[in-house]
Amino acid sequence: MDDLLDVSRVTRGKIKLQKERVNLAEIIRQAIETSRPLIDARNHQLKVCLPQAEICVDGDATRLAQIISNLLNNAAKYTDAGGYISLMLEQRSGSIGGKALIRVKDNGRGWSQPRWRTCSTCSIRYRNIDRAEGGLGIGLYLVKTLAAMHGGHVEAFSEGRGKGSEFVIHLPCLRPEQSGEGLAADAEAKPVCGKRILLVDDNPDVADSMAMLLKLFGHEIIIAYDGREAVSIALREQPDVVLLDIGLPYLNGYEACRAMRKAGLTRAMIVALTGYGQEEDRKKRRKRVSTSIWPSRWTWMCWRNC
Repeated sequence: MDDLLDVSRVTRGKIKLQKERVNLAEIIRQAIETSRPLIDARNHQLKVCLPQAEICVDGDATRLAQIISNLLNNAAKYTDAGGYISLMLEQRSGSIGGKALIRVKDNGRGWSQPRWRTCSTCSIRYRNIDRAEGGLGIGLYLVKTLAAMHGGHVEAFSEGRGKGSEFVIHLPCLRPEQSGEGLAADAEAKPVCGKRILLVDDNPDVADSMAMLLKLFGHEIIIAYDGREAVSIALREQPDVVLLDIGLPYLNGYEACRAMRKAGLTRAMIVALTGYGQEEDRKKRRKRVSTSIWPSRWTWMCWRNC
């Protein structure tokens, strides 16, 4: 009922965040205390991994705890009794203070199509599974919305039905010496590294491997596995860069690129990834669509230093 009331407040713009400098480790402890009765009632094992270094964000302590508690409750509900849940906090370097990542992972029911998803599409968790515990996706809607109000976003992943799931909250960090009041001024500074990249490839192994490497370079990665999904995610998430495979199902790379540009994705750099990188190949492609065409073997040198 509380979540339902909060959804109503969010949709009417009635929720105002009371932001201050908060230590995420303390927020996580509060969330665990809230969710502990449900976790214990289902006899789950909870493993918590917190770094020694303090990770702080500019946020509303109550709402941040609500985000994490909702994900813990979600994991407890959709994991059979006696299951395993892990909660981990880490920091990723990047622009300004970098990103805080809060990972909630379980060995529960998961969902049928293995892939990373932004949380705006993760209502898939509530389809094709036993819904005896109830749940209309309200908690996940709040998680997504409250994270966005903090300048972050949420991703969800499952390796398949019955193989568990992982939800990852991304939040902008404060530098150790930075106060909450100084965040607005720093937000105007130009980031020195770390791009938001939409990676599109219909081969999950290739996409996941590329994503892992790009993340090592400090970039934030969103993955799509076909052209139609790529267009939808690109228009919603507005990435800085789109790395676009040419041979894709539903819409090929050329068609997806044209659809993105036509729908208003004008600021993002769109880079077509292809193994055919000779000058003759590039000339042919320039006749079909106006975008950068880079051979795959050369891309890493650029993105390592961008």
